[in-house]
Amino acid sequence: MISQPRFRFCLVPIFLLFGLTGPPLWAKPRIMPELQVDISGSEGRPVQVRLSARSSFSLNYRQMETKVSEGDGRLVFASQPVKRMSWMVVTLAWQPAGLAERVLVYELRMKKGPKTPKGRLLVSQKQKSGYLLDSDFPIGDCNHLFNLTQNDGVLRLAIDLPPSYLACEEGSGSVNDFNAVGNRDINQGQFNFYKFDDDLRMGNQFYREMGATPENPPLQDRQINGYVRNLVTRIGKASDMPHLDYKVTVIDADVLNAFAVPGGYVFVYRGLLNDVQSEAELAGVLAHEIAHVTGRHGTEGVTSAISKTALAMAAGELVKRETKDKDAWIGSLVQGVISGGTQYWIVGGTRKREAEADKLGAQYAQRAGYDPRGIATLFERWSQKKGHQASRLDQMFSDHPSDEARVAAVMRDVHYFLPPSPDLVRTSPEFQKMKKRLAQLPPPAQKGQTAGNALFSAFQRVNEAILSHEIRTHLESGDKKE
Repeated sequence: MISQPRFRFCLVPIFLLFGLTGPPLWAKPRIMPELQVDISGSEGRPVQVRLSARSSFSLNYRQMETKVSEGDGRLVFASQPVKRMSWMVVTLAWQPAGLAERVLVYELRMKKGPKTPKGRLLVSQKQKSGYLLDSDFPIGDCNHLFNLTQNDGVLRLAIDLPPSYLACEEGSGSVNDFNAVGNRDINQGQFNFYKFDDDLRMGNQFYREMGATPENPPLQDRQINGYVRNLVTRIGKASDMPHLDYKVTVIDADVLNAFAVPGGYVFVYRGLLNDVQSEAELAGVLAHEIAHVTGRHGTEGVTSAISKTALAMAAGELVKRETKDKDAWIGSLVQGVISGGTQYWIVGGTRKREAEADKLGAQYAQRAGYDPRGIATLFERWSQKKGHQASRLDQMFSDHPSDEARVAAVMRDVHYFLPPSPDLVRTSPEFQKMKKRLAQLPPPAQKGQTAGNALFSAFQRVNEAILSHEIRTHLESGDKKE
């Protein structure tokens, strides 16, 4: 019989397991270093600094401590033990004079550093920063605004508070970069088959055919035409296409509208001139239309139409083979695509393009010296002023953002991205002279619902003729390549 081995239990003195001074090093916590935040550029206004933490795979921020600086100075967050701090998050919030609140977020990726008697000291491995704008997560790139050093177990973070989020966009050439206007390619990466020479060609065709329609008689008044032309020229020189020769037509119709087509052809209706209450409002509308030109939104819309037609053509290839009248088949295909959505108008079209034109237009208006909030004040009354007259006009622009959304977006861009300027124009003696002259003229040649319907019909006819020609040209060029 084999006897079972006997196990002897030995109690190890607890101080051998935990050491003479507490838990062993492997059981000790992580230690957050002391954090010193040096603030400048606050203009004497209070700055809230919030310290938070989050783990690697979580977007939940665990708030640790909040301090407030009454202007420039240093705030100190003491070193302390922490759990699951993969990211140290420093959030700064302040409100520049006369502007909306700013929030900057600076996140430091933390890793285990040197051993200390209290635990493993955390050190910064990498950093990322951004601003908060209608979002719970930071966007943009603000790293260059912060200066971080770490010595003797102390993290020192210095920040010179920027007056606007434009500081996070400088050098990017993005659509928000006010300082890069005129020296950026805002169409980079956009889906567009055409070169700018095609914009000029299509715009000129639209201009000639629209001018030949009796429904849109040009206003025969040198003073008003000269005023609007000078205003468009001034804004155009402040745009991303400062050397383009913008051509302006004022239409003698009681319509609350203006639009622009590729190549710099701008149409302004007398009803809009009657309605605007300041030069800043008119400048805002014209800047928005110029932004459609610089953004090349018209030929983007034509490109979308061609792409959709190509897809429809591929799907209907069997029908094509069984159809004797190829021209009729292509004609029905083209008309089906054109009637399929407002994104194929030669002006603007989609919500994305309209939003971009609002953003760019605000920049152009301010660079031309006008208060960029002008178009927002116009949008606030736009829906009430348009009334029933706009029922068919809105079919053209049914994919536009709502007036309320556009007001909010314009004001957001003005407050967050445009640099403060104390000398922006709201109105001028020339504007008042234009309004006075307008009141002296005979009634518009086209009025009320008739004017709105006339604009829609003529615009639709010319628009479809150009689109049909462009789509057919591309389809035929594709057949020839085959």
